[in-house]
Amino acid sequence: MDAMADMDFTDQLWLQIEIKFSAIIRMQKIMWVGDAEDHLKEESGYHSSIEGGGTTYKVAFAYERYESYIKAQTRAMAEYRNLVKQFLEMTDAFDERRLKLETMQVGIDKTRAEADRISKEEGEDAEEIVIVDKWGKCDA
Repeated sequence: MDAMADMDFTDQLWLQIEIKFSAIIRMQKIMWVGDAEDHLKEESGYHSSIEGGGTTYKVAFAYERYESYIKAQTRAMAEYRNLVKQFLEMTDAFDERRLKLETMQVGIDKTRAEADRISKEEGEDAEEIVIVDKWGKCDA
């Protein structure tokens, strides 16, 4: 709290933007779902009695993980956009942090593109671009 006392509001907003950005990038790596069979199984409990024992597991199916990821990403991106909008309204065009915002957005776009590329390589049909000239001939 003492460190924040020396910061003006734009500095505090900037810190929040950096934290949110790093959380978005980290979330994309942690919550990655490889395919429809990508389930997580985690031991959630164990019990024993005279008659024997047993282990309880918690299973997170791929569709549940993906749904959770999409919801979390949507919320995080909305918060990020709001923070950026506030920051841009409060700073002038000469603030060097505006360039950093552009770099952050490029990082988010790059991570998203890499995730899309990986999912296509892992089984989804890749798109094919065919160039046809005006006479209907195909350049392959």
